[in-house]
Amino acid sequence: MRCAATCDALCIVLKHGESHDKPHTLSPLPPDTRLSIAEYTLGTLYGQEEVQVRELINSNDEAVHLALHWETVLLAMADRLPPATPDPLILARVQRTLGLPRLDPEVQPLWRPEAPLSHTTRHRRRRKT
Repeated sequence: MRCAATCDALCIVLKHGESHDKPHTLSPLPPDTRLSIAEYTLGTLYGQEEVQVRELINSNDEAVHLALHWETVLLAMADRLPPATPDPLILARVQRTLGLPRLDPEVQPLWRPEAPLSHTTRHRRRRKT
């Protein structure tokens, strides 16, 4: 059974995040498989289902293409989110799970790009230095 929150999140992405390529309509993969690949990319699959999708991505070019597409869409959406201070308990749990040192949530990064730099912008900046 699919998690309702995952399905809601993926529906939002489908409505607002996919304006190019639309591999979900071109792919010969079955709809349930396409949804599982999206869930895998989002990080919401567990157990045997996660193993099956990982194996499919490792062995099927269409699955790889779709997973990379979802990764691009989800990362673009994440880049548009405003910075937020995480709940201290949740941050501590994430840091502990990932084996990271405890960081102060009030410390903000020195710089966060508003938009990804284009290749030409990066190239011009390198020349100036």
